[in-house]
Amino acid sequence: MSGFDHCVAGGGYPGKAPPGYRNIPRTKTQKARIEVDEHWASLVREAFEEYAKGDSSYQDISDVLAEAGICTRLGNPLALEMVRRLLSNPFYAGQVRYKGRLYSGAHEPIVDQQLFCRVQEVMQERSDGHQPKGKRTFLLRGLLYCATCQHLLTAESHLRGGYYRCISYVRRPRCPEPYLPLQATDSQVEEILGALHIDTEHQARIVEALDGLVEERSRLRGRDELGLRRQADAIRVKRLNLIDRYAGDMFSDEEFRTVISRYEVELDDLTRRLDFLARDLTSEVAQVKAHITTARALPELYQKCRDASERREFLRSVFRRIVVRDRSIQHIEYQPPFHLLLPEEHAKGSIHVQQDLRSFLEGEGAPRASSSQV
Repeated sequence: MSGFDHCVAGGGYPGKAPPGYRNIPRTKTQKARIEVDEHWASLVREAFEEYAKGDSSYQDISDVLAEAGICTRLGNPLALEMVRRLLSNPFYAGQVRYKGRLYSGAHEPIVDQQLFCRVQEVMQERSDGHQPKGKRTFLLRGLLYCATCQHLLTAESHLRGGYYRCISYVRRPRCPEPYLPLQATDSQVEEILGALHIDTEHQARIVEALDGLVEERSRLRGRDELGLRRQADAIRVKRLNLIDRYAGDMFSDEEFRTVISRYEVELDDLTRRLDFLARDLTSEVAQVKAHITTARALPELYQKCRDASERREFLRSVFRRIVVRDRSIQHIEYQPPFHLLLPEEHAKGSIHVQQDLRSFLEGEGAPRASSSQV
C-alpha cells in the first residue's frame, strides 16, 4: 500500500484542499491537516444551497463566487466545468474520493449529506434533460414597469436570491428606484390575484351588454351597411378631388395635410364599422362569456397551475402591465377581456360596459379605463 493509500485510509487527503478549506502544514507536534476556512466555506455552502433550489445555473454560481473572490489563479471567474466539479465534490460532505472509491474523511464537512445528495439530483435531472440548465422562471418578467422612468423591469438571479430592477438602474442618469426582491414582489401580485372576483350583478350587466350588441349588430347589418359604404365611397371621392386640387396648387401644404388627415380618420372609422358589421362575432362573444366563468375562479385556477412556467403564463393572460414604485405595486392594467370583468369595472353603468365591450369586439383592445390603482 502506497503512502497516498495510507493517507486516504486514515481519513486524510493527499493534495491541496478545495475552496472553503485550507491546508495546515505538519509541525513537530502535529500532523498535517485540513481545516475549514469559515469565510470561504460560507460562500461554498451558499452555492450548494442555491443550486439545490433548481433555479441557478453553473454560470450564476460562477459569477457570484467571482464577486466574492473565489476565482482562478489569473483572477477570472471559475469555468463552468470547475463549478460542476466543485458541486459534485464529495469532499464538502466529509468524504474523500480516491481511485474511484469513497472514504470517510477526517476533515469537517461544509454541507450535510442530504444537501449534497440534493445537488447531485438536480445536476442529474438537468443532464437528463428534465429541466433547462440554469433556467429560473421569473413570474413577472415582461409585466413590471417602473413608475419613475417608465422603463420595463428586468429580472436577475444571484446567489443570495433573485430580484427585479429597472433596466436604467445601471445607466446614466441612473434610475433612483430600488431593486425589488423577487419573492416579496411575486407575493404582492399573487395577493392581488387572490382578491379578484366578479360579482353576480356585474356579470349580469356584461351578459346584457353582449346580447344588446349582438342584437344591435343584426339590426345595423341590414339597415346601415349600405349607408356606411356610400359614406366611405363619398370620402374616397373627396380625397381624390383634394389630391387633384393640391396638384394644381389650389391648397398650401399645411391646408392639404389638415384636410387629408381628417378624411383618413373618417375613412378609417367607417372601415372599422363596416368590418365590425361583416364579422361573425360568435367566437368573440363566446370568449367573453368563457372569461366571465374564468374571472370568477381566478385564485382557484392559479393554485392549480402545476409549476412556475404555468403560473407565469397564467399571470400574463390576466395582467397587461404592472407599475411599481418604492417596491410596491401602484397601478395595474388587465388583459382584454379581463379589463371588462374585474373589480374596478363594477362601478360602471350599463352604457359604459357596452361601450367597452364594443371596443373590445371591434378589436380596439383595452380602453384607458381598464386600469386600477392599488
